[in-house]
Amino acid sequence: MVNLLILASLGLCYLILRPILVYFKDEKNLRRFPAPSIAGFTNLWSANNFRKGRRSLEVHKAHQRLGPVIRIQPEHISFNLPAAVTDIYGFSTKVQKDPFYDTFTGNEYTSIVGTRSREEHARKRKYVSNA
Repeated sequence: MVNLLILASLGLCYLILRPILVYFKDEKNLRRFPAPSIAGFTNLWSANNFRKGRRSLEVHKAHQRLGPVIRIQPEHISFNLPAAVTDIYGFSTKVQKDPFYDTFTGNEYTSIVGTRSREEHARKRKYVSNA
């Protein structure tokens, strides 16, 4: 019984302390961007708003309060700048699509939008370029 209590205590400490340590370690220098409430520490802010069906609205409100670039998850930045579109999605950009895009693709087929590989995307783009 005591071992189970110790294990539960260690698990609770991990759940509480890990997000704080990751926040302060900040390997990607994302802490410089403002974040609504606890969004810089944990995915709970985003997950809770998604569960309520209000994620887009709450992200929009956060942009109105905090500015055009905000941190909505520990490793997720949201941009509300028209000029950022070409930097993020433009031709020859260095930005790579997140593994999140794999959610929309099956193992058999990936669309031109969901393709994460630059080579595969270029090959598929040739098919639709004349249209």
